[in-house]
Amino acid sequence: MGSVCCGGLKGLYEPSPDRTTSQGLCVIALCGFKALYTLKCPEEVKQAVRNALGKEHLRGDGPSTKAKGLYKFKLDSWLWMSNGQKTVEVRRMVLRLIEELDAVRWEILEDVDMSRSGYLRMLVLRRSDSDIERPRHKDFLVGLHGGDSIRITCDDEPGRVHAITEAVRLGIESSWEIVKEGKYGGAHEFVLDGWPFGCMGTKVEDSVKVRRMLVAMCAQIEKATGYRMAKSLNLSAATSGKSSIIFRYHDDASKHGEVTYVGVSLNDKNVVRLISPPWDSLDETVEDTLRSAIVEAWPKGIQQERVYDGAYEWELAGLPWDAHGTDLVDSRILVGRMLKGMWSLGFELSPKIDCNGKLADMSLMVFRRPRQGNVPLPPNEPVLGVSLHDTDDIRITCTDEAVVDNLEGFVRNAMTRPALSADPVKRFGRYGRSLQMKLDGRPFCTHTNAHNTLYCGTVLLALLDVLYRQGWILRTSLDVSRKQVGTDNSQSKLDAAAMYFTHTRI
Repeated sequence: MGSVCCGGLKGLYEPSPDRTTSQGLCVIALCGFKALYTLKCPEEVKQAVRNALGKEHLRGDGPSTKAKGLYKFKLDSWLWMSNGQKTVEVRRMVLRLIEELDAVRWEILEDVDMSRSGYLRMLVLRRSDSDIERPRHKDFLVGLHGGDSIRITCDDEPGRVHAITEAVRLGIESSWEIVKEGKYGGAHEFVLDGWPFGCMGTKVEDSVKVRRMLVAMCAQIEKATGYRMAKSLNLSAATSGKSSIIFRYHDDASKHGEVTYVGVSLNDKNVVRLISPPWDSLDETVEDTLRSAIVEAWPKGIQQERVYDGAYEWELAGLPWDAHGTDLVDSRILVGRMLKGMWSLGFELSPKIDCNGKLADMSLMVFRRPRQGNVPLPPNEPVLGVSLHDTDDIRITCTDEAVVDNLEGFVRNAMTRPALSADPVKRFGRYGRSLQMKLDGRPFCTHTNAHNTLYCGTVLLALLDVLYRQGWILRTSLDVSRKQVGTDNSQSKLDAAAMYFTHTRI
């Protein structure tokens, strides 16, 4: 077993820094206020990063002198803690990065939060195996900012920019009032009434309204322009950071007929809500499916259910989103079971939306289902979960517990020497219905520096690689916990990301 060093793991290094994992995975890490690293990325990915940053943001790059095997890009300023019009520059740079990666056939699979106390976002990359040509229209980005602003960053011909802007406006105004709009640092900004995204929180009765607005916005964008949500990234180190949503054009938008959008939100300590756009009624089949998922997966059951401000709400017995002990394991299985239910109905899960500055807020899950061409998840298909807890715990869960038993040997081999240069796992064991790995040190609650980036990135890639070798595909990474730790003046999340996987491509 290694010992902890400077927030990392003593003896840990990456012997093949320019070569992906066996399953073609690598990461770009956004760290602290002004650091960007790559781990196991080939030269073409590094060049894409250089091209995206450009001379205005990049001072130099090269192998890290502190963490062997990590590659560092030295940035010119606090990009991840920018404010004012600088935030638009950062988002425009990220759009360039996605475009540069697309040009060499790489894609960002997911944005994984690996620090409860700081900013350490792992952008998991894999070479695209799709032969589909690059969309003929540029991606655009919708960012949620401050307590009340939505900004559209779109560099395209004026007619298309106007159509996108109008679609966003219609989506917002279906549920919320716009009090001001105009240009902001080259982006188009809508300022909303009140404080819908504020860290001080909206009124309780507005919680549904905010999420309905976002679901409606995504639906209206696809209906009017053919663009769909493609990525959702958190590009701010502030504790109140929210989503920047990237939309991509699809030529086949008209082939699949009318598309149904719904949102599923986790609220308070024990509430699940099903939300439809204002123009759609709640689907009883979806209600029944989610109800069955909750009853099957959550041992404490449902306390009560009702229609709340137009959303269908289940109030669960117990505290799944503020759980302790083995209830915490059950809550992660519950989310997996709800995902399974939605996928079995032919819904696709869009990238998550984190829409509120409160630490206690959790991800909004947005689902879409075209009338034709959807591929339901087979009914017996399990959903696997990998979640990060407290300062040092990783837990693997599954809607089929036998899967965890079958994976244990593979995971043990992948997380120890000689597969890695040091042993990050202090102890393997069972915890409730999960396989738990207790890591050496406090990797999820320590310095967000080069040492810890190498540690967290190595652990993440080792886990993802072994799961991909067993046929699992990463579907999403969510925030499904409201638990906090700290003093009144300094609080942070207690748990980090919860990732979910399936075998079947859906």
